[in-house]
Amino acid sequence: MRTILFIGHHKVGSTALQDFLSRNGRAFLKSGLLYPPVEAEGQALLLKSALWPRRIRRKALPINAREPHNALAFQMLAETKTGRVPPFHRNLPPSGQMLRTIETLTEHHAPETLVLASEVMGRLGQKPDLISRLRDSLPEGEIHLVAAFRRIDDHLPSWHSQRLKFGHKVPSLSGRGVEFYRKTIHFNYMSMLRGWLKVLPEARLHLWSYGEVMASGGLIEKFLGEFGIRRPWLASDATMTNPSLHRGIYEIVRRANQELPPEEAKRLRALLSKSADTLGLPASRSIELFGEPMRQQMLEEFAPIDAKLGELAGRSGFFDDLNAVTRILPHPEAKVAPQALAGARELAHRRLPGPVADYLDQLDLDSEPE
Repeated sequence: MRTILFIGHHKVGSTALQDFLSRNGRAFLKSGLLYPPVEAEGQALLLKSALWPRRIRRKALPINAREPHNALAFQMLAETKTGRVPPFHRNLPPSGQMLRTIETLTEHHAPETLVLASEVMGRLGQKPDLISRLRDSLPEGEIHLVAAFRRIDDHLPSWHSQRLKFGHKVPSLSGRGVEFYRKTIHFNYMSMLRGWLKVLPEARLHLWSYGEVMASGGLIEKFLGEFGIRRPWLASDATMTNPSLHRGIYEIVRRANQELPPEEAKRLRALLSKSADTLGLPASRSIELFGEPMRQQMLEEFAPIDAKLGELAGRSGFFDDLNAVTRILPHPEAKVAPQALAGARELAHRRLPGPVADYLDQLDLDSEPE
């Protein structure tokens, strides 16, 4: 039996991959691949798909069923006081019970391939003892360890967007934002891998750049092709993705997260995320968030990490376009944000009159929040 462990990174298509594997769990199981649920909701979905497969083809899946191994990783971290379970993963059993569920399903179904897919498992790279617990629940056989990475100047804006979407209070990327991430797996990619390589030295390592992933048609196609997994007949496409915010609204959302009550900030985020494309802003990926000095500093500090990744991947350097980190994009955030704010004010007066509209009216993007 082979086990495939996809451990991230964040923002490379992992949500779509998990949705696809879960949505087609019955069909994959019939062909010898198990994407195991770890709690009651996921097991109920697998049973329902066996009895009434058409009922889940386009329906949004519960997050515990769609992302079971994220739930497992969050629970393992929470139980060791090195993380917490986010509120959207509710009613989780203890991690020992989740691991036993994986063992039991594997024993009963005896699949040819066992797949665990979780970008949150990348955080276990700094907790080798938790990886050892997971390894002890895996079947005998070959292990494949899979990770995909964006170039650092591409990853940080995407991850920053994720933090903003969840209402986190973070500094701007042109300010202290890069320093904020520098000691985490979101800058030092090797810190995500070291624990896995230590505990699973026998694992076959598959490292992909995001460019490789997209050239293959996305993470789902890259994953299936790399491991010779046949797409099930009449497979349901993934319906869940995790799009980033438009970069033009980052600063408005960042300030609102710090200055508005949480529920009002959430309402503003929802409005702007749905309406950003109507504000006449430049293309999101053309907006410069860092500035020239920060880009040069990022290149210098990330180059040794790129070299180590390249060694693991068997090539000289991991990203073949690493020097593009210093490339300045045409539209500075400082010039786009006021345009976005003007449009946001008009939207809020029509859609969110009251405290949110009043807040935007007095928002001064040139002053830092207290």
